This record gives sequence, structure tokens and C-alpha cells, in this order.
Amino acid sequence: MLAKRNLKEDLRRPVLVYVSVVAVLAVVLGVLQARYEAARRPPSAEAVIRNLTESFVGEGTVRSVRLHGGVAELEVAMDGVRALPQVRAEWPQFFRDATDVAADRLFSPPAQITTPALGGLEQVSIRYTLQGKEVARGSKRRGDRTATVTLARP
Repeated sequence: MLAKRNLKEDLRRPVLVYVSVVAVLAVVLGVLQARYEAARRPPSAEAVIRNLTESFVGEGTVRSVRLHGGVAELEVAMDGVRALPQVRAEWPQFFRDATDVAADRLFSPPAQITTPALGGLEQVSIRYTLQGKEVARGSKRRGDRTATVTLARP
């Protein structure tokens, strides 16, 4: 009888080790599968808009992106942007050019970017801020030659 008990105890340990190894491997494979699927999933349209705009204006400048009904609304913080003219009289042209380039990048993204939402984009509106205060608003519709910019009062 004692021999039977020892035999059961001797068999129990390898079985528990085997079950534990299989459970750990199942968890690891599940995590790897989830990461793989997430890596293959295309980025959201908001992420694409943010990346395309930040690649021009500067990293970390886009504070928010909102996409609705063919309109992309962005908030861009100009804090730390070196190209911002020191003379306020030059701001209208600067913000017009910045809005033109940003909108044109969104209306005609590089060929490797396949986001259907950008194909339906009809207008880009950008709210520019400096130290948390709005300094300008720029807007451009698809097909417009130049952007429309309105400066905030000082």
C-alpha cells in the first residue's frame, strides 16, 4: 500500500510540472499572437493625421485630432517651434503656409498610407496655440488654392 502511495506521489509531480509548462506556453503564445495581430492592424486615421502633421510642424506639437464628417480638426501647440516668426506682422503668412502644407499632406498622403478616412477628407481646420492661448486659426478645403487664416487678437 505504501508503494502505491509513493507511486502516486511520484507521478503527481511530473504531471503538475507538465500542466504548468503547458499553461505558461499557452499564455505566452496568446500574448505573442495578440501583439502580432496588433502590429498588423493599420493605425487609426487620427494617428495618421497626427503623424503626418507632426512630421512637418514638429514632434509633440499636435495636442488633439478630431475627425468627423470629412473634416479634420487639429490643435497645434507652437511652443518651442523655432520657425515661428518673432515679428507678429509675419504671422499671417507663416500660419497660411503652415496650414497649406499640413492640409496638402493630409489631402494627398504618401502612397504607402492606405487610410480610407483620408480619401474622404474635405476640410482641414487647425487651431494654433502658444502657451495655451489661441493665436490663430487656419482652414483649407480640398481644392482651395490657399488656406484661410484668422489671427486672434493680441
